Amino acid sequence: MEALFFKDDFSERTLDVPPEHIVQSSSGMGWNGLDIAEVVHPHDDFALPAIPRHVLVINLGPPAKIQEHLVGRQAHLKTGNLVILPAGAPTNWHLEREEEVRHLHLYLSPKLIQRVAASADINPDSVELIDTLGAFDPQIESIALSLLSELRSDGLGESSMWNHWPIYWVSTSSGITLR
Repeated sequence: MEALFFKDDFSERTLDVPPEHIVQSSSGMGWNGLDIAEVVHPHDDFALPAIPRHVLVINLGPPAKIQEHLVGRQAHLKTGNLVILPAGAPTNWHLEREEEVRHLHLYLSPKLIQRVAASADINPDSVELIDTLGAFDPQIESIALSLLSELRSDGLGESSMWNHWPIYWVSTSSGITLR
């Protein structure tokens, strides 16, 4: 199988949240292709800068109403629901909740998505991530929770799970459109 993950995919390892909101992350762990971070968001409204990577957010906490002000979207985000943020898009958030908001952020390079598409016999130029609020995919939730478990046990990268989940995601088109 052709290598999908290369060291240059994440030469820019900037995360989209301030360090004080990160519970733990895979940054600096010496593995390539995918960064993840467990995040607790502040109680105040907050803005996230545009970064050069796609961000897939899994809600780990209780349900919350979310509003993204720059585009004017809102959704009810249940536990396990997804938010998909394409690379290069800044966001400005308001979260209505009674408890802390805990998310898992998965960071993917656009180059990785293109290589995964090509390996699944999909034209990489036809793949576009759709900015999405509140989607649910039980397979992606399960895979994300497995990645989080590996992160918490310091075993990240020892399993081949993180090597294969992007293939599932692209090949099933969850949150991805083909032009």
